[in-house]
Amino acid sequence: MLFALDVLRQFGKILCIIFRNSLNMESYFIRHAGKEKLNVVDEAIDYLWEHNKIAIHYPGKGEEDKESINPHDYEDKVAKRAMRVFNELNNNGGYIWAEYRNRREVKVGKIVPHSFTIYKTRWASKERVAKLKTLQIDKKSVKIIPPHQAISLRAVRPRGGTLSRWPSAKNRLKCLVEGLSPEEHWDSLFPSEQETVCSEYLREPDVTGCPILERLLLPVGRTLQDVDIYGYATDKKRIFAQVTYLKKEEAKTKIQKLKDHDGSNSHLIFFCNCKKVHFDNGILFIPLKRVENWLKNNKTYLRKLLEYG
Repeated sequence: MLFALDVLRQFGKILCIIFRNSLNMESYFIRHAGKEKLNVVDEAIDYLWEHNKIAIHYPGKGEEDKESINPHDYEDKVAKRAMRVFNELNNNGGYIWAEYRNRREVKVGKIVPHSFTIYKTRWASKERVAKLKTLQIDKKSVKIIPPHQAISLRAVRPRGGTLSRWPSAKNRLKCLVEGLSPEEHWDSLFPSEQETVCSEYLREPDVTGCPILERLLLPVGRTLQDVDIYGYATDKKRIFAQVTYLKKEEAKTKIQKLKDHDGSNSHLIFFCNCKKVHFDNGILFIPLKRVENWLKNNKTYLRKLLEYG
């Protein structure tokens, strides 16, 4: 009886360690790009896909490809950075979003710690052995994501590089891999989604004197440096709005840049971490908390923002 209890305790400790490690795992992104960057034959990419592997190349200088994953063995800064991230994944595991050239589907899953191996294949541009540094995606965790799913995650993918940490994925990649639903609250949203919610809030605001957005004139965010929302109101005046997560007193530069768009034919709106709705120097300040509470009352909208499709 005592032996059985000891076994159960040990098993419970192992489960706790596994669960804790899963909670602490970070999110990562990798793209197995075109031949100009990952200069190996297409059959090698097929192999990686079919065997649930990710890989980096970085052959180094010399007549033979390097097999080392020690960052100090590489002169190129890009290679050093990739090796550091590769080692993190090899040592600790992590959630991975993996894209493979010539495929529109994506694979997500959990990297198996200490699964580093060398896969020998062929260069695409020369008669030489290519040595890819690979890690294994846990087969039980693998999910194939078609193009119409996880659109929000696709929109915040890292723009450059082969392998990188992906902190901006928040816990959304983890939830996708684990089959969980993200918590339905403001902090689960990506900044780009929060900006979109602010634009939708302007269509039906609950603030007296707030202009009502009739149409957007540019996509929300990224298009203009100093303005996140640009459109016109029901009174036909232009709306210039900025969304920031700073407190008002920390955002003086952003406020001044928004003020540059002031005029007789414009409304200026500043969403920030302030305590109350108020006008100041021609700008309407709206607390993000107000938008968050508005979103809580639009449960279908919140659910649609967070679902995978």
